[in-house]
Amino acid sequence: MQIKKDELIGAYAQSVGIETARELIDKKIADSALENREIYTSEEAARICGELVNEGGLIQIVARSFLLQLEQKRAEEQALLLDNIEAQVWYLTDVETYGIVNKAMAEFLGMKKEDLEGKKIWDILSREEANACAACNKEVFRGKRQIRTERWLKNGKGEPHAFYVVRTPKLDNNGNIEYLVCTAHDITERKRMEKEKKKLEARLRQAQKMEAIGTLAGGIAHDFNNILFPILGYSEMLLNDAPDDSDLKHDLTMIFNGAKRARDLVKQILSFSRQKEYDLKPIKVHLVVEEALKLIRSSIPATIDIIQDIKDCELVMGDYTQIHQVAMNLFTNAYHAMEEKGGKMRVTLKEVVLRADDLKGMSPGTYACLTVNDSGIGMDQSTIDRIFNPYFTTKKEGKGTGLGLAIVHGIIKNHGGHITVYSEPGKGTEFHVYLPVIKTQQETEQIEIRPIKKSNERILIVDDEKMVVEIQQKMLKRLGYDVTARTSSVEALKAFEANPDNFDLIITDMTMPNMTGEQLAQKIMDIRTDIPIILCSGFSEKMSNEKAKSLGIKEFLMKPVLIKDFSITIRRVLDNK
Repeated sequence: MQIKKDELIGAYAQSVGIETARELIDKKIADSALENREIYTSEEAARICGELVNEGGLIQIVARSFLLQLEQKRAEEQALLLDNIEAQVWYLTDVETYGIVNKAMAEFLGMKKEDLEGKKIWDILSREEANACAACNKEVFRGKRQIRTERWLKNGKGEPHAFYVVRTPKLDNNGNIEYLVCTAHDITERKRMEKEKKKLEARLRQAQKMEAIGTLAGGIAHDFNNILFPILGYSEMLLNDAPDDSDLKHDLTMIFNGAKRARDLVKQILSFSRQKEYDLKPIKVHLVVEEALKLIRSSIPATIDIIQDIKDCELVMGDYTQIHQVAMNLFTNAYHAMEEKGGKMRVTLKEVVLRADDLKGMSPGTYACLTVNDSGIGMDQSTIDRIFNPYFTTKKEGKGTGLGLAIVHGIIKNHGGHITVYSEPGKGTEFHVYLPVIKTQQETEQIEIRPIKKSNERILIVDDEKMVVEIQQKMLKRLGYDVTARTSSVEALKAFEANPDNFDLIITDMTMPNMTGEQLAQKIMDIRTDIPIILCSGFSEKMSNEKAKSLGIKEFLMKPVLIKDFSITIRRVLDNK
């Protein structure tokens, strides 16, 4: 313990006056051969206070009694100081016994200071917390060094808080530990912010991945769709020529369906990267689900039994292709969950009425509810928490990309709907998809099934890809049109300038060197304003059907195009010109 010189002087000042007390203390310091300092140790103070004499007689001070008074005063000052510290402070007289504790610690534990001092940590903390604290205390006593830790402790209400705890040993002159001084700073808010920061960083990484996949999709879509165009076109024409029920017909069907799946995959990626708008129309969900079930049934092994209960629901505003994709994805996931051992997949569709508190974030009303249940391996909660994250997959290599359920989630949200999942390991999984119904008598738009109409108009086609030009030329000639083809926009313009009245329709690609399809269309319309133009593209962020029509272009088609769609679009343009 250290004692100030002014404290020694003050102890005598009440009896002999301040000046006399100062002289007496200075004299005793000199007699004791002590250096005149402002602070002395307990032993030095005892030598100073042994016996002091003044002019009025002998004043004897019992050093021990005086020092006890000083120690009590200093303890009161120390307690006042400790109680004004926001951090928790406590002394430990040994590994497990509390000495002094401050107000902050007592309030955190919901106790009084006097009820803590002298108690064992086992009497105050939970067994788990006490064991952890005792282990740290033993380490300090063993190593005689300060240690710093981060720990979670519960307050008097049972609420967990994170603390940064510092344990410092107080050593005596012989190097032995007298006691431990412990401080704990509440870092719960910091931990919460760190957790939130990690979430934000994860979202940023996810956004960057989405941006990367969008850039990738946009970069490859044009070229990829140009490659798919002749595959789809030739296989479609060969399918029309192949004998029914022949092996050739079957093989061509496989090629054709594979090419369509590849085309749809590009659409999915573009949709996922938010570069493709949905074409929302009133649709019958049960028709979509039934078609998806027909497609999936052929690929599911006999060990998996499909049980369906599909009700005719009211119309929903949706994109037919996107809802079909949702159903196929959920069916495929259910199939993969039961692939090894087999099981049952239950698919139900019915209308449900949701109240205000049924689903968080959902408005009350009537919804078409698609439920897909499987008896497969199931998922634990940590997996459920991540299944809608992009790039997360539990499937083996070659079985999934980690995009499926993320795409499903995005589609449902963009349709104003909601998706939930319930699963337990070994008990299967159940998805619920909710889509708001619309109360209208409007019927689902039906695609008119009609034979391909042949004609003999003169068409100029332009595309810098030779394979695309060739398949377009074959398609159009099969439909009876007189076709002129060019693989250069500059050469196409020259051909048109040479005889503008020699053509009834222009079909041009969008992205071409030297002169884009948009620029070519403008130059052609400058020469002949009434000429109808169809603009095609494998992918374009800058062009849409609406923008094309605002430029005077009659139609905007995304490649690859099936021959039936090609025929319908051409007839619509020529018949309405």
